Amino acid sequence: MKKKLARLRAEFESFRQLMDERDASAKASINAALAAINSAGDKTEVALREYKVTANEWRGTLNDVITRTMTRADWEREHRVVEEKIQDLREYRSGSLAATETLRAIHAGQRWLVGFSVATLLSAAGLVIHLFVK
Repeated sequence: MKKKLARLRAEFESFRQLMDERDASAKASINAALAAINSAGDKTEVALREYKVTANEWRGTLNDVITRTMTRADWEREHRVVEEKIQDLREYRSGSLAATETLRAIHAGQRWLVGFSVATLLSAAGLVIHLFVK
């Protein structure tokens, strides 16, 4: 019986050693897994922070585009104003050209009248000189 008991103790001790080794191996595996999880969590936080920065920059860019871009209604209103100004300029120019032609005609008539008056005065002066000289 002592032999059986010694053999059982030996088996029990070897089983205990095997279990201790497995426990140590399991603890090391668990610690490695926890370290990997912490590292992955840190990397995820960094990536999330970078994503948020990029998303905020994109949001800011879109906000700038929205606030600085003219709406269609505003563009149509401003375009209509510009078209009206162009039409006014066209009408002014066509009226200005007509007025310029009228002024040219008046000046031509005035020059003719001045020329006729000068010729009449010279003729009258010539007649007076002719009458008094004889």
